[in-house]
Amino acid sequence: MMLFGLILTLVLPYPPEDSLINALREGRSPVSHTLTIENAAIGVQDAGEVSNVITNWGVVFSSPHFMTPAVHWPRNAPFQHQYCFGVMFFAGTKDNLATVHNRFALETTDWTPLPLFNTEALPDSGFPFMATSTDSSTWPGGVWPGPWRVDPSTGEPVPGQFTSDKDLYCGFTDKNNPEGSLGLEVRQLAYSYGRYYAEDFLVVRMWVINRGSSVIDSFYMGLNGSFRVDFDLEDYLRLTSFRDSFPNVLYYWDANGVPDDPWVSLGMVAIAVLETPDSVGITDFHYFDRTFDPQNDVELWPIVSSNPYDPDIDSSNYFHGHDIRIDETPPPTPGPYNFVISVGPIDLEPGDSIPFAFAVVLGEDSTDLFHNLDVLFKMRDKEYQGITPPKPPIVRVTYGDGWVRLFWDREPSEVTPDPFTGELDFEGYKIYRSDDFGLTWGKEITDLNGDVVGYVPLAVFDAIDGIKGQDPAFPYQTLGGDYGIKHSFMDTTVTNGVTYWYCVTAYDKGNQNPDSLVPSLESPKGRPDLSYVVEVTPGPRPPEWVPGDVLQGEYLTPSNGRTDAQVSYELLDPDEITGDRYMLEVIDIGQEVGLKLVDESVDSVLFDSLPVPDTLVPDALPVTDGFRIKVKDVSPGYGEVGWSLVHGDTSTFDWFVEDRGWGGTVFRGTDDFYLIVDTTFPSLAEVWRLRSYSQDTPFIPVDTTVYLPLRGEVEREDGERVPVSKMVLIEARYLIPPPPETQVSPPGWDLTPGGLAWIEDTTTQDRFADQIGMIYFYVENGDTVDSSFVYIKTLHPPWGIPPQDGDEFKISLRKPLKSGLLFPFETSASFYDMDRVTLDKVKVVPNPYVVSAGWETSEGNKKIAFTHLPKKCTIKIYNIAGELINTLEKDDESGVLFWDLRTKHGLDVSYGLYIYVVETPDGKKREGKFGVIR
Repeated sequence: MMLFGLILTLVLPYPPEDSLINALREGRSPVSHTLTIENAAIGVQDAGEVSNVITNWGVVFSSPHFMTPAVHWPRNAPFQHQYCFGVMFFAGTKDNLATVHNRFALETTDWTPLPLFNTEALPDSGFPFMATSTDSSTWPGGVWPGPWRVDPSTGEPVPGQFTSDKDLYCGFTDKNNPEGSLGLEVRQLAYSYGRYYAEDFLVVRMWVINRGSSVIDSFYMGLNGSFRVDFDLEDYLRLTSFRDSFPNVLYYWDANGVPDDPWVSLGMVAIAVLETPDSVGITDFHYFDRTFDPQNDVELWPIVSSNPYDPDIDSSNYFHGHDIRIDETPPPTPGPYNFVISVGPIDLEPGDSIPFAFAVVLGEDSTDLFHNLDVLFKMRDKEYQGITPPKPPIVRVTYGDGWVRLFWDREPSEVTPDPFTGELDFEGYKIYRSDDFGLTWGKEITDLNGDVVGYVPLAVFDAIDGIKGQDPAFPYQTLGGDYGIKHSFMDTTVTNGVTYWYCVTAYDKGNQNPDSLVPSLESPKGRPDLSYVVEVTPGPRPPEWVPGDVLQGEYLTPSNGRTDAQVSYELLDPDEITGDRYMLEVIDIGQEVGLKLVDESVDSVLFDSLPVPDTLVPDALPVTDGFRIKVKDVSPGYGEVGWSLVHGDTSTFDWFVEDRGWGGTVFRGTDDFYLIVDTTFPSLAEVWRLRSYSQDTPFIPVDTTVYLPLRGEVEREDGERVPVSKMVLIEARYLIPPPPETQVSPPGWDLTPGGLAWIEDTTTQDRFADQIGMIYFYVENGDTVDSSFVYIKTLHPPWGIPPQDGDEFKISLRKPLKSGLLFPFETSASFYDMDRVTLDKVKVVPNPYVVSAGWETSEGNKKIAFTHLPKKCTIKIYNIAGELINTLEKDDESGVLFWDLRTKHGLDVSYGLYIYVVETPDGKKREGKFGVIR
């Protein structure tokens, strides 16, 4: 999200508030200079609708005198909507109060920041960021310094997991307090949420620690600050108790309810105190006109400690009502009111750590504000957690000439339960693209007021589960279309040379029950420092580049058996292909089979004991070495079934195995069986009767044999066809009790149309058809160790044409993956073939250059491109008079080099004709011309 004109500098001198308001009205930034506090860092709370800049030196909600956003809400409101004019944290005693002394000269802080962030990582602004959960580059030593999420059910931390969508952590001490250090240390953790139910508040938690060796008597801590609902400086405020028995919420609202220009809408803003020592809530509260804002510790302390008799203040300005500790009388007239909230007195023992937590909460009106407060307090009771969107994926990217490919794994998005509900509610992925560095993410979706509430994704990959279409709980977003889960996306609608950001979000199922609608939650969009946002500039690769590849056909084939499963590969990043040999092995994992992948060249296991992917998601295996193994297994059952007629396509007898409403035939194993018509050498078959399809052994013998004009063969895994071990005829007439004669065929079996394998009764033909069975026993050392079998239902209608000798009926059983199968394959690594270096295709685009090019996204981004360049070369550019204008050096993986149309002296080139010379290190040259028309 844009930081609404983020001012990363301190504003001095101390301007009147009215001057600042006028500057904000006009969209101007006040005069500023750089802040010089040692180890100073800021954090930006912007995951949801409300945003804020927080510091590590006691400024918890910033003032626009210092930085913006200063509690900006909602996201789409004009820049001027700054609800906060500074909220600072203080702590200490009468003689020694550590605080930020006023809301304007914020450099005069008593708090000393701790270097709990990566002090070597400085953004372009020159102002470091405190440790931020979404950006590991801000962590000291690459290690998160703060607390992890706490499991509400156990009270134990969950390493590696954060509480909100953006956690910010810092610390500070009172070491440099001019009044002397009390040994105070504060650890601060801030939360912001991008979820619909928690997007309107920000949480700050503090732990105040006595690092000294003495008891700190009569200790107070709290907040000194101010809010403004708009710029007319005519507001009311009130303190109340919410959900607790003690005062804990201070809220502001506008007196006339009319937005002051340039504001177009109004809200209400509150400070909610969530945690205090011994849960005492706010013990002292006082409000006052901004004119009487305390300027130092001497003026602040009697307000903090509720001493109206202190001679250093005029108590009538700060105490309202009979209770000297709590101002129970609200302001009689509207105005620009500031406040002090404090908790105390407390005796703080050495080593003691006491909590203090609070939040800023926004709402459209009192109903919305108190609804948001209710959600906030419920989340407080659940360790500041609520239902969350799935974790977003870790996205990688490759590119080429006119295309970009994104790819990711199913972890963590599809395997991490919601920490609040414990449910695995992942539904799908949405892919977005931005060509303006995250300002927008595609085609806008607006609400009835014309406000932007979302963007149309480039693609949606969702589970095939019936959850699809428009989200009834939030109709501005889609739930998908049962498109199926995928883990890669190819974008061929890009322009070479344009820098794009791609974001792959994960979203959950929500709840579509009309009586309890819950919108689907989607992970927020962000910047390329997040795992699921990538930056890429597409373009051709050098002509001598030979991409890495998997040296296999379309499918991998086992070296030691057969399978009907489709085992293939997806080539995702040719640069990562190693050139090694690999072995994919099917192994047992419990009662199922799983997969193991080994890089045999380096004897490294890339993954082990992973389940075979669901057939609907064949690309669920992780990416390894630039490729992904894709598996689409088959379920046990009948595969190819039908006639192979050596005498022409003449037989019309009805032999079948499928379920025609009376159940299918039974089978076992994965062999291929063949029934061959043979009237010369018939087979002796046992006659069995149908017992029940619901039994483990549905057929049993009836001590009768019959000759069949058939013989059976089985094709074993080694490809050899051998006779079956046993042939059987299933006669339905031997059922107990037997069916009526009209519902079964006559005794025996033949190949005669309308003969012994025909039933006249059309309602029972499919149910009681005679069945031919073939059984094959696997024998080892004289013992039967396994068997496979098939049964074929047969109907020979009077009008049918029988098969002839030699005709075959094939019954193939599907062959799922089974333990022990091995799939070897090899790869070739990418490399640069210098024999392929050529300059024949080098060209300049656009040529001529007229005003702009398609990849330019801003006025100051003028450039042309030299394309189809080798990896390493030099380009010299001359004007028509032969004067050298500029020299460009190239040595990278791209086949494109951009020139900003500036001379070697940094001046813009004039219009006209130019000559370029491309030269490689081995002396190859190419000359060409291009024009510039402005």
